[in-house]
Amino acid sequence: MTLRTLVQNRLTRGLVGTLIAAGVALPAVATTENTVAIAEANVAETVNLRDKAEEKKRIVVLDFHFSDPNNRYWSSYGSGRAGAGISAQVIDFLLEDGSVRVTDRSAVAGNERRWYWDGEDVGSAVAIGNALGVDYVLVGTVTEFTAETQRTGGGAFGIRVGSDKKTARVTLTARVIDTATSDVVASARGNAEIEVDEGSGSFRGIGGSQSSSNEGAMMNDAVEAAAEDLVGNLVGKL
Repeated sequence: MTLRTLVQNRLTRGLVGTLIAAGVALPAVATTENTVAIAEANVAETVNLRDKAEEKKRIVVLDFHFSDPNNRYWSSYGSGRAGAGISAQVIDFLLEDGSVRVTDRSAVAGNERRWYWDGEDVGSAVAIGNALGVDYVLVGTVTEFTAETQRTGGGAFGIRVGSDKKTARVTLTARVIDTATSDVVASARGNAEIEVDEGSGSFRGIGGSQSSSNEGAMMNDAVEAAAEDLVGNLVGKL
């Protein structure tokens, strides 16, 4: 049964019958046809509004900015391209979530500078978004990117036994900017702290570690965890 037939049947039994019972002198067939046309238009409008509501927004993620580029962990992370590396992690989690459509960075391949955001100029970020035809631009800042080691233990007669507790911390903040209005439509923070205990020992100054963990691996884990936390806190606001 078609939508039109279904609407006609229901209207014939319901609305039109009620009008006739109330003494409204209208041509029954014409009334049914007009009412059906109005009902169909309402259904079409409802479907259209639903489709618009379900349409995913398009977003581009710029390289994350860090105010201390001389930080030794930052300069070594991602083969010297830490900002792009963090953005890549954020993109992966956005794609996994599926709430928005992420524009492929290869759209501006060969012009890496175009992805750079200095942490202040919102206008340049919006210009990038407009050039790519997206709805939103995500700009991010790294507020913490550190690793530290705490040593515990003791020894005697030239023998030392202890452990090294290493901690990596990463904090990310992000803002989502509407390219049509330059308004910030959402913001979020992502935090991560990774700890590793490494056993160590030495005899007369010669020793080694019992763990294969290293600061680089810890920073990778911390960045991934912080990016996941950031996206989890952000997508519900878009």
